[in-house]
Amino acid sequence: MIRRLAAFAALLLAAPLALAQGTVSTGFAGTHASRGAFVDVAAMSALSVTSFAMNLASGPVTVTVYRKTALGATTSGDTTNAGAWTQVAVVSVTGNGPGTGTGVGIPSVAVGAGQTQAFYLVTDADGKIYNANGNITTASNASMSITGAWESHGLFASTYNGWGFQGTVCYNGADCGAVTPVPPPQALQPIPTLSEWAMIAMSMALAGMALLRLRRRG
Repeated sequence: MIRRLAAFAALLLAAPLALAQGTVSTGFAGTHASRGAFVDVAAMSALSVTSFAMNLASGPVTVTVYRKTALGATTSGDTTNAGAWTQVAVVSVTGNGPGTGTGVGIPSVAVGAGQTQAFYLVTDADGKIYNANGNITTASNASMSITGAWESHGLFASTYNGWGFQGTVCYNGADCGAVTPVPPPQALQPIPTLSEWAMIAMSMALAGMALLRLRRRG
């Protein structure tokens, strides 16, 4: 009995804590038609980028997502250098039209605390993504900040500074479906700390020992 309780306590202590989900958005107001957008993701705490909501044209759109191979490097300097990027996913979606987010899921891309990961989101034809109207876009929360400063009208070609990404970056599995406007962040439920798990496990072990002694006396 005691061995079983000890094993259960060890499992509780070893269980990983769930990472909080979240989203950061620059909105969907941009109406400047382009083919692609670059966005830099800077993580204040370790997280994984799992999807985007993009400001896409209506109808069928194929989105190819790249990440900059060198972790910690921003977009700047490599907008036309295809060799600096690694393809993450090719996703076919039906665009919801400008002013509304269209969800684009990707395999999770981990970004460590204090690190920056640049992404390039490019469609199959010019005019299928809408970026900001001549300005750099930024947004942040306590876990992540994003900056969009570059657009493209070709695949790693015809890139211009100052036409920022309009959309949402979602991390740790948060829903990045069609969202307009982006809903306010939900309050996070408190997760027991390691010390609290230890107290729970210890209490259960003591209760089990007491029950065993009572049975022996009986």
